[in-house]
Amino acid sequence: MTATIRKMSEHDLIEVGNLCEQLGYPVAALTLTERFKKLSELNKHQMFVSTSENKIAGFIHFELIEDLLEEDMVEVRAICVDQAFKGEGHGKLLMKAAENWSKELGIRSLFLSCHIVRNEAQKFYESNDFRLDRTSHFYRKSLN
Repeated sequence: MTATIRKMSEHDLIEVGNLCEQLGYPVAALTLTERFKKLSELNKHQMFVSTSENKIAGFIHFELIEDLLEEDMVEVRAICVDQAFKGEGHGKLLMKAAENWSKELGIRSLFLSCHIVRNEAQKFYESNDFRLDRTSHFYRKSLN
């Protein structure tokens, strides 16, 4: 198995959509395409896929966060590796893409949030040198 990392393209979105569903965030194909096109035009958003034998094994989306109160950071907005490819190093390679891009920008830290019930993901992050920084509540207000 040879894993490769490359920028996500519109042609990847069907497989990326399947991965989103595995992750528990189903998204309609048209909606995913519209979001991808919008984010692709913004340099502060980066999206990569990991491939193996011409199949999408995983993806990552990360974003430069510029902040008034804290130093600039890069947030990993989403990362997912197909269940069939777990344990083959795809997640580590995807995280490395985020780290490399961040370092190119002079960013000194990455951050992400993880649902409290995702124990496997938490172990993965800790094995990649992420440390629990804080615990908080997530609030949302509907504007309908």
